Amino acid sequence: MKLSANPSSYPAANVFRRLLALAYDGMLTFAVMMLAAMIPTLATTTNVEYERQSVYSCIIPSIINKSMPLKHSPDLLENSLCISSYLSIRLGNTLDSNNPLFILYVFGILFLYTGWFWVKGGQSLGMRAWKIKLETLDGKNVTWSRALIRWLLALLTCASFAIGFLWMIFDPKKQTLYDRLTKTRVVHVDKDYVPELL
Repeated sequence: MKLSANPSSYPAANVFRRLLALAYDGMLTFAVMMLAAMIPTLATTTNVEYERQSVYSCIIPSIINKSMPLKHSPDLLENSLCISSYLSIRLGNTLDSNNPLFILYVFGILFLYTGWFWVKGGQSLGMRAWKIKLETLDGKNVTWSRALIRWLLALLTCASFAIGFLWMIFDPKKQTLYDRLTKTRVVHVDKDYVPELL
């Protein structure tokens, strides 16, 4: 099927294509999420292990003296490292999946990954594979602010039993609930379409 060169005249993407693109993007997003979570985890694990190895030189003498873990050294830096090592072992690793800052960091990375593709060409990698494109109702690429609002609404509406996505089954224009709310649509582009990424 040959489609017009004007993006705003492309037909709406069907549910099948959107689901397949979503599945493809889901695997890629999971990999990005794992990588995003791994980087700070490795950094803090390395620091904790280093501190655990170095802390014994200042804690073991203090256990004998039953005092705060301070080396008998006039060096303030050495004493502060000793105290921070002691506290990290006593308090444990503060980076875990329940930490709100960690959750915000991971979701921020996920949005930047998805949002960049939407803003820079209207197609994530899964959307590109299935020849569908996100655009505004007048056929333009979305802005960063619209991408953020759409992404947040997609999370909220899909988290509630995928109502936001299933909306498109009954919508005459084949828009999801978050498409309607952000005045965007997903269209089926022809096989020769290449997004402008820069």
